[in-house]
Amino acid sequence: MQGIKFGKESSRRDHASGIRTAVEVGIFLVDAALVLAGHLTGFWLRFYSGLAKGPFFTDAKELPTWGSYVPHFVLGGVLFSLLLTRAGAYRRNSILRRQAAFQSLSRAAIQWVVVYLLVSLFFKLDPPIARTFVMISGLLIIPLLFAGRMFILRALHRSDWGDRLRTRLLVVGWNEQAGELAQAQSQRGAIHPVHLVGWIPLPKQKTKPKEEHGIPCLGDLVGVENLLVTGDFDGVLLADVTADPKEIAKLRDTCYRENADFLVVPNVFEVLLSGLHLEMLGKVPVLGTDRLPLDSTLNRLLKRGVDMVGGAVGLMVFGPVMLAAMFFVWAEKPGPVIYRQVRSGRFGRNFRMMKIRTMKEDAEKETGPKWASKDDDRRLWCGEFLRKWNIDELPQFWHVLIGEMTLVGPRPERPEFIRKFKHEIRNYNVRHAAKPGMTGWAQISGLRGNTSLDERVNADLWYLENWSLALDFYIMFMTLFSKQKNAY
Repeated sequence: MQGIKFGKESSRRDHASGIRTAVEVGIFLVDAALVLAGHLTGFWLRFYSGLAKGPFFTDAKELPTWGSYVPHFVLGGVLFSLLLTRAGAYRRNSILRRQAAFQSLSRAAIQWVVVYLLVSLFFKLDPPIARTFVMISGLLIIPLLFAGRMFILRALHRSDWGDRLRTRLLVVGWNEQAGELAQAQSQRGAIHPVHLVGWIPLPKQKTKPKEEHGIPCLGDLVGVENLLVTGDFDGVLLADVTADPKEIAKLRDTCYRENADFLVVPNVFEVLLSGLHLEMLGKVPVLGTDRLPLDSTLNRLLKRGVDMVGGAVGLMVFGPVMLAAMFFVWAEKPGPVIYRQVRSGRFGRNFRMMKIRTMKEDAEKETGPKWASKDDDRRLWCGEFLRKWNIDELPQFWHVLIGEMTLVGPRPERPEFIRKFKHEIRNYNVRHAAKPGMTGWAQISGLRGNTSLDERVNADLWYLENWSLALDFYIMFMTLFSKQKNAY
């Protein structure tokens, strides 16, 4: 009987593996076609459209022909494909999640521009590669690849292929992290890379899935092997490592025997999990955490460079908007239109943050420090509009320019609240390991205003652990187009 079941298991996994391979190959071919389209469009824009004029463009003595650039198209396409693969663009997580896809695609595009420019500098090619052609092509390829990936994601979501791409797991034990996975997989409009098919309680188990998670209980530890033999699971996720070590070892051996993955949630480490790594102390393997990405001097310099450019551009582009907003504030309630409020920055260093006034003067004179709320009677008539569209935050581009803030990061909080929150909310002060930002991962996730502080802190910590320039650009992009909620 077990032999027959094992045959079913192999058939199901082989079928799922075949679908995954077909999807990955298909996405690779789509990406290759879009990269070529970006090259061809960039070539036309640079040399034949008549639009490439100005101080950044130099007129070539003789325009290159399409045929003469074919080797450059091939070189650029192969290089881009290699960088996409290296950036993890075809891993299951990057395929199924929009934000992960944007990060990997953007990272590959930035690397491609740099490497391709170095090739044009150090190698004598005939005809030479125009650097402006490389820049134009790179700027075109990013939105093309992202649009292609969104189309594929939508197609997968409407078919059963998306479900076949997911890793089907049996959860043993239950904790908060397992609940977060269950909540993420139930969200509409997204295909989560993991599917929690069912769960099994540990002896003396008290925590269990919420009813809305829809995760059925499939028995007990004794029946794990029979469940794995059926082939309905790709692996086991041990959510609670406080189980009996003998039971854990038995569960691990069962997974290996049935050719199933054995995954463990390291819930001893409640924060900074992305830097978790295995190292040897003598002959003993131990788990520890690495430094955060922004602890690297190079990463901080790259982020600072983007902040300086973004701060200057923001002040110039949004200057008229700020002037108009300040006029409406003054017209409704004459008086100072800009007010400063003490906020805490990196490592708790305080600074006076500027905002366009959206409330009456001395709004906290009677009550002291107080969070804004819905239908707040202290708010000006135009204040609701300014807060909803983040216009009152625009003067903070100045703080970004001078280095007190950054474009993307955890939002700055008032010291009066921090003194309270750091004792009430676990890991609250860890978010001050980076400069505060004008926008952040929590804000584009809807965690703004009167929302769960625990969820907001978790979102800020996730950002700090997973920082990259590509993630910053994604957050800035989503800030422009995301509808802001809870902005009182």
